[in-house]
Amino acid sequence: MKIKYTLGELVELSRVPERTVYFYIQQRILKPPVKRPSSEGMQEDGERGKRFTDDHLWTLHLIGKLQNIRPADGRMTLGRIGGIIGGLTGEEKHSLLGCYESDPEGDPLVTLSRWFAEHRPHTPAVNQLIAPESVAQNTGIRNSFPTRSKRAEPRTQETEWHRIRLSDGIELHVRKDKYDQLEKKLKQVREELGIKN
Repeated sequence: MKIKYTLGELVELSRVPERTVYFYIQQRILKPPVKRPSSEGMQEDGERGKRFTDDHLWTLHLIGKLQNIRPADGRMTLGRIGGIIGGLTGEEKHSLLGCYESDPEGDPLVTLSRWFAEHRPHTPAVNQLIAPESVAQNTGIRNSFPTRSKRAEPRTQETEWHRIRLSDGIELHVRKDKYDQLEKKLKQVREELGIKN
C-alpha cells in the first residue's frame, strides 16, 4: 500500500470534510495518518509529515456505505461501523467496496451480508446487525447467531389482586400474597399522617 495522499487530497477524493476525518481518527474508526520518512524532505506542495493511504480512502468510502444501512433496531452507529470494518485488511475493504460498486442500487445490508458470508462467515459484529427474516429472504443465508427467545407464555394461574385506597383518586393495586404485609405498613403510615380511610 502506498503512502500518497495529503489531507487535502483525501478530503477531495472521499468527499468527507476534514473535521470529520479527524473525528473518525479520534473515535478510532479510521487509523491515524502515517508519518512520511524525514529523508523524503518537503513535497512540491510544501507539505511535510503525515500522509494517508488507500486504506484510509477505502475506510472513508465504506463508512459512507455502511451509514446507509438500516438494521433491525434502526441504529447504525459509528461503534457498529467500527466493529464491522475494524478487523478488515485493506484488501478486504477494497473487495467489499467493489461489491457495493458492482450493485449500486442494491440493498446495502444484503450486499454486506453476502460479502461477509463469503469472506468472513463468523464475524459477530455483522451477525448482530442482520435481521433473520431479511437475510433469509434476500440472500438465502442463514444467520449463525441465536435469535431472540419468544415471550414467555402467560401464566395459566390467575393472580388475585387487592385494591387499596390511599386517598381521593389514588389507589394501589397489590397482589394477594403481598397484601397483608403492605396493609399493615400502610395502616401505620396513615395513622402517622392522620389520613382517614
